[in-house]
Amino acid sequence: MGDWSAVYLDNTLGTGPGFAAAGYAAFSVSMAFGRLLGDGFTERLGPATLVRSCGALAAVGLGTALAVGQPLVALLGFACAGFSIVFPAALSTAGRTEGMAAGPALAAVSTTAYTGFLVGPPFIGFLAELTGLGYALYLVVVLSVAIVVFAGAVKSGGGKTK
Repeated sequence: MGDWSAVYLDNTLGTGPGFAAAGYAAFSVSMAFGRLLGDGFTERLGPATLVRSCGALAAVGLGTALAVGQPLVALLGFACAGFSIVFPAALSTAGRTEGMAAGPALAAVSTTAYTGFLVGPPFIGFLAELTGLGYALYLVVVLSVAIVVFAGAVKSGGGKTK
């Protein structure tokens, strides 16, 4: 969203650069709230349920925003995509993986995440050249559904995970 939300709002929905900047702001503010409130939600719901819920929120919110194609709905969709504790939950689980020291486990998860962070935006750009940005962003929706499917891999705290 950091790379394509403003471009989508400006070029695809024709909002102009001032409003387009609000796309990234909605995503970032929502992400900050997710990180601030994530521990409390994790304690109440458990990490797998919360990760599954965040994936579903991102998939439904962003998918709806792309389908509707209206600027205010797009802001809400970007905010839905931002409210996520998936990365912190994955790091927490990695740090408790049985049979592996916390440092290498955290490094593996971080490397995978940052690889996605570096490869994802250019790949979306490539898809956008082929299909248009509105369709290319559905990749994020598909990946959010994958989060829902694989959320069970995130384990609860309290010792090493198997």
